[in-house]
Amino acid sequence: CWIGQEWLRKTARREALCAQVRAERTDVPQLDVDFAAVGDDWRGETRRVYDFLGMAFTPAVEQSMARYLHEAEDS
Repeated sequence: CWIGQEWLRKTARREALCAQVRAERTDVPQLDVDFAAVGDDWRGETRRVYDFLGMAFTPAVEQSMARYLHEAEDS
């Protein structure tokens, strides 16, 4: 199917461009976030991202995110 082929082409292109930029910009801090890890433990992964950014993952932030996810599940 052409849609699948186009999706794979775009995905491969994105991966190549990302790898190139990351290799060229070793001076820029980088963090990988795995989709499955977010699904398994969104709080832990979000806390890891906040730590990387030097931001506080406060109880208020966590509660707001949890509320948003709960509401999204209900819709």
